[in-house]
Amino acid sequence: VALLFLALIGGSFLRGLDWPHWMPLALAVLALFAFPSLYVLKWWVFPSFRPRFFATSLLSLATQGLQVVSAYFILAALGVSEQFLSYLVLFLVSSVVAILPFTIGGVGARELTFIFSYQYLGIDKNLAVAFSLTFFLINLFVSAFGFLFDMQGRRPNDQSTSSDSKMSITSP
Repeated sequence: VALLFLALIGGSFLRGLDWPHWMPLALAVLALFAFPSLYVLKWWVFPSFRPRFFATSLLSLATQGLQVVSAYFILAALGVSEQFLSYLVLFLVSSVVAILPFTIGGVGARELTFIFSYQYLGIDKNLAVAFSLTFFLINLFVSAFGFLFDMQGRRPNDQSTSSDSKMSITSP
């Protein structure tokens, strides 16, 4: 929901697109209803999440916001000097597409989103794909480092992990 919220807010500020005059307002209204709708849904479907809803929503929003900041710096490093908002909104939309279970880790899904959308936003297709791949490779590197750090020093029957991720490897 945080991704959609940020994409809708950003999309409402995009200019120069060939869409109805009411679309930016509609996107802003949808963004305003995203969190209350999610809260009501979780209230009914997942009542055990109620006490942690606002804390986890703020954490999610902060995480996605930091990803937008890192995306901004990647774009700057690639030499993008204009249309930052178009790239960043498309980045958020592609992040939503990347979490759909089409591919492993979203590889290809994010790039296809950039390839199919560049013409509507007037951005450079090659830069968009380079940006997407750079973001993925940085994310992969950081995740791999985190995995290695997490696995460092664990033994096969180590019970020091949290109850959610206990390993139960038995040796013959």
